[in-house]
Amino acid sequence: MAFFGGAVQAMITSLKNNKRERKSRFDDGQVYKPGTYGKFEDHKKFTPAQMAAFQKKVKEARRKLFLKQLFVFSVIFSVIVGFFYYIMFVR
Repeated sequence: MAFFGGAVQAMITSLKNNKRERKSRFDDGQVYKPGTYGKFEDHKKFTPAQMAAFQKKVKEARRKLFLKQLFVFSVIFSVIVGFFYYIMFVR
């Protein structure tokens, strides 16, 4: 006793026919690197001196990034304030 008729069977057949082989990103054996990263450094094998140097390098990189972001934000904020000043008082 079939309740659904041929519509459900047609849907199942269509899904089977349209199924494709899924390719994993690991299938072809190539190594994918998302983004640009530096050399991998295993921090668990560092000596205390190497760890201190590594931490100093990371702090300096973060500081440089912060200063760049601060500069960009300041420039954008100055342009916006100048625009509103022009709209409010000069026009």
